Amino acid sequence: MLTVAMVAELERATMSGPLIRRVFAGFVLFVFHTRVRWMEGAKLDRDPVVDTDGDLAFIEASLPSSLSKTGSKRRLRNARLPLVGHAYGITGCNWAEAWLEARGELGLRAQVDGCLMPAPLAGGDFGVRVLQTDEASLWLRELLGEAGFTKDE
Repeated sequence: MLTVAMVAELERATMSGPLIRRVFAGFVLFVFHTRVRWMEGAKLDRDPVVDTDGDLAFIEASLPSSLSKTGSKRRLRNARLPLVGHAYGITGCNWAEAWLEARGELGLRAQVDGCLMPAPLAGGDFGVRVLQTDEASLWLRELLGEAGFTKDE
């Protein structure tokens, strides 16, 4: 379970620092804010967009119903299910814009890569497979540990 302080740390990590870390932290926030399961979000085949209206901003994406539990229903087989979350986080920053910017700087494109969250390679680039849940869990623990959170937290 993420605490408010942990979410705030993820927002800070998305706003600055190494690009690869910004991409990972931003994806964790995307999953958190849109309430999508890790693998469903990681396998998205289209990049999200940020929709801003005055002081409001939302991150929006669509999930192929074939990736969701409801996708097995015949009438939904070719549908896309909307995903929407707040783009402004608890620290007041627009984490979503920063995340999409970091993805762009690294040349990540879900439409080309075949997924929204590819696994990183040792050299700092990204590979062609999706970052698995257990790998993400280790990375998240490392990121939060570097910020001072204990293993128990």
